Amino acid sequence: IGIERLEARPIATLSLDAQERWEHRQKQMGD
Repeated sequence: IGIERLEARPIATLSLDAQERWEHRQKQMGD
């Protein structure tokens, strides 16, 4: 399911990576 799902939903993968970066940035601003 993993590889096939990633190929079918590349946007979802990018969204996950972008979300992690955004959360990290929010934590830096919070501090």
